[in-house]
Amino acid sequence: MPYERDPQPDGASRYCRRGVRGDSLTAPDAGSSFIQMVTWQPHSAWPVGSTILTYSESSNPSSPHFADQTKLFSKKQFLPDRFCPSQISADPHLQVVTVRSP
Repeated sequence: MPYERDPQPDGASRYCRRGVRGDSLTAPDAGSSFIQMVTWQPHSAWPVGSTILTYSESSNPSSPHFADQTKLFSKKQFLPDRFCPSQISADPHLQVVTVRSP
């Protein structure tokens, strides 16, 4: 999945070096690893954002998250950020975990 500089209309850019090989699709040697774009819509109380982990969340080939976001990034697709309570609760993949100290 080759990457390259992708200039955006607002002057921002996404960067990844073409032809860089690491030890897997999700562990290359160079490039942007986390990219987030955030803006405000007129008259909105919440920001609008998109995020991508360009090298995905897992380098384990048996994981469902192996190269998932890398493939999205190669198609210039991002995942929506959720900022307000209604967006968070509407997420079909929402999992609530309570962590307590021992």
